[in-house]
Amino acid sequence: MTENTVTQAWFPAGPFPNGICIEEDIAGRLATTFCRRLNPFASQTFRMMEHTSIHVRRADHVGFAVASLDESLRFWVDGLGAQLVRTGEMGGEFLGQVTGAHGAQVRMAIISLAGQTIELLEYRGLNRSTVLAKPFDPGFAHLALVVDDIDAILARIATYGWKAQGIPQPIASGARAGTRVIYVVGPDGATIEFMQPPASVQDL
Repeated sequence: MTENTVTQAWFPAGPFPNGICIEEDIAGRLATTFCRRLNPFASQTFRMMEHTSIHVRRADHVGFAVASLDESLRFWVDGLGAQLVRTGEMGGEFLGQVTGAHGAQVRMAIISLAGQTIELLEYRGLNRSTVLAKPFDPGFAHLALVVDDIDAILARIATYGWKAQGIPQPIASGARAGTRVIYVVGPDGATIEFMQPPASVQDL
């Protein structure tokens, strides 16, 4: 294990309320950056270790907030063939501290689809915006699913109120060249991307 030392010191900087950091890198060069310090008068030596104790083990699940848990289950289970794992309810201090939804109650369901665990959450007791977010809004997320027949999927999910955002398009180049892709948006504003690899890849 090796380590490098970077020394940082804070100096007042006129119009810049957070001050200036003078950083000395591992080659001894000085670099000036504007930065924020909780304790602006303290100098610190930060030891950057080659190995750290932070380790993300795996992704556990993806979650969607829904207006109606029953309607959402109808889409995921009946429409896409997901398996219902369990249902439950949450509320109180636990829910408020974890999600920020203080004073709310939530009905939840865990489903499994193509090896992916999905959590569906119907929050109650909150004032929600009536304007749905768009797939291109900052902070918006989506789930991508690989399918065999994208056209059949689009026809099926339309009966559940999910709408394609355009016409499926093939990826022009790269490792996934020929894969047809499309975003679909559900009644609650949730977004799924469907991906259909070319037949030569599906047959492998």
